[in-house]
Formats: sequence, C-alpha cells, structure tokens
Amino acid sequence: MEEDSAEQPIRLIIRFTTSIPDLPLTVLTPSTITTVSLKQQIRTHLPPDSSRNRLRLIHSGKVLSDTTSLVTSLRLPPPPPPPPSRDIKGKAPIRRIQTLYIHCSISDPLSPADLAAEAALAASNDVSKRTEPASPSTHDDAASSTATTTPAPRGFDRLLTAGFTPTEIASLRHDAFGS
Repeated sequence: MEEDSAEQPIRLIIRFTTSIPDLPLTVLTPSTITTVSLKQQIRTHLPPDSSRNRLRLIHSGKVLSDTTSLVTSLRLPPPPPPPPSRDIKGKAPIRRIQTLYIHCSISDPLSPADLAAEAALAASNDVSKRTEPASPSTHDDAASSTATTTPAPRGFDRLLTAGFTPTEIASLRHDAFGS
C-alpha cells in the first residue's frame, strides 16, 4: 500500500456558468479519479433542476475528456520528493494543497438512458470509495479526426467541435474577458 505522501490531494473549485455558487471539492487521489466520476460527484451537489443536465468541465480553455484521470487532464505535476528524515523536534512543515478552478457548463437535459450510462460508467471501475469525488471510469468518447486543409479552430472556437452551442461559447467568452 502506498504512503499518503506518494500522492497529494488537490482542492477543486467548480465554477458554474449559471448562477449556482462555486462548489469546493477535495480530491484525495487525483490519479484514480476521472472526469466522468467528478461529474457524478458534482451532480450530487446540484439543484434537482440542473442535476439531470449535460455537464462539460473546462480547465485552462480545454474541455476535459471523460476517460482520463484528473492527473492527466489537469496536467498536475508529480508530487515533490519526501523531505529527508530529521530528528528535529518541533512542528512538521505544512503541506499545502493545490487549488485549481474548473469551469462547469450546464447545458441541455440528458435523457434517462444517458444519465444511467454515465452513472454506470463512473461506477464500472470504482477503485476507492474513500475519495470525496466519485470513482474512475473508462468511457470511450472516440471522436475520429479527419485531415483537412482548413486550419484547426483556435481558442474558444474549438468548443464548437466539442458540442458547445454558440450561445454557451459567447457566455464563456464573456466570463473570461468580462466585456
């Protein structure tokens, strides 16, 4: 069994595009938690009218893939090496928990079948029930890419290919740039 120092917990602040207040979550083992599991945990904290809607999680301008762990999708650095053991009396140094902000876009309602599939996906590879957010999964969002001569969309325009509506993208631009 690994020591707690092998992986550091992270604190996530989920910021919604609607008027829902920010949601702070602590993830104890980010390498075992995937985006779809985090979505399931977020759903438990949403009001009933929003908990059945599609959730898109965005960090650093990129939509997080359901299949990857938070360590990979958030590009978390490896944990620092453990300090050398010293026989010095006194207080141990404070371990700071890294805080990251994730934007959550709440859009169209999902069908009961889609909600059930997402829940089954999150529960299928449950590694640890001790974490605050739910568990990992292996959801397959296979999006085939084709070679074209047109340049790839940049910035917020990339969100169009991820399924966002132009209205949602305009809202995100307004939130990001404030004008």
